[in-house]
Amino acid sequence: MSALYIEQMGAGQPLVILHGWGMHGGIWQTVRDGLAEHHRLYIVDLPGMGFSDALLAEHLPQVANAMRAELNQLIAQPYHLIGWSLGGLLAMQMALQESSAIAKLILVATTPCFVDRHDWQHGVPKQVFHGFFKEVMQDFASALEKFLALIAMGSSHTRQEVKMLLQVMLQRPHPRLQSLQAGLKILLESDLREQLQDIQQPVLWIHGERDRLCPVSAAQWATQQLPQATLEIFSAAGHEPFISHPQQFVQSVNAFLGTSSS
Repeated sequence: MSALYIEQMGAGQPLVILHGWGMHGGIWQTVRDGLAEHHRLYIVDLPGMGFSDALLAEHLPQVANAMRAELNQLIAQPYHLIGWSLGGLLAMQMALQESSAIAKLILVATTPCFVDRHDWQHGVPKQVFHGFFKEVMQDFASALEKFLALIAMGSSHTRQEVKMLLQVMLQRPHPRLQSLQAGLKILLESDLREQLQDIQQPVLWIHGERDRLCPVSAAQWATQQLPQATLEIFSAAGHEPFISHPQQFVQSVNAFLGTSSS
């Protein structure tokens, strides 16, 4: 099994946090201190990204299973789980595989199906996705800058946030090309729409009103399928609401987890 790099801080209820494609755990720097006031944080670098070793797996259930195994060795009691974008897809799969280990689920700017299909028009067009895949293989650095701009697009402070994202990315090693390919393959192939109703945990879904990667309509559809779900739409936010609206994000998460300050 590959070794995951997991940064730990804070005290209280265990809260595992998963980032998105091409990123690393440092991306949570705007909210980690606020969340650590009430929780023991386990901020994960996904396989092959940041300081984590690569994982020889290209399918969502395999990656989720390997991550669950490492987390279960580290955390004895049920934990809460936050997943952003690709990390949200992984969080959904982890909740489906072992519901007893995960108490509550917070899904951020994610979707059960990232790419358009004949019966799903709430995703990225396949042609656009394949074009980006090709760019990543040819020149990751250039593709990453475009991707970061797309992540921040829709926010009221796009330029500042792109600059901050670039600075954060340079704090850890570049992700392995193999892991980038595996992540894109997961985003392209995964479709959890029919399984959403089997997620039994209470779910808080946080989405940016102006998200250009995951339309808010996908979150609206998904939360209607979940047995216990609340949707919070952050106005003037793009694909990274925890960066553009850190205080609102921390307040929403703490309220959902029952740890709000009085």
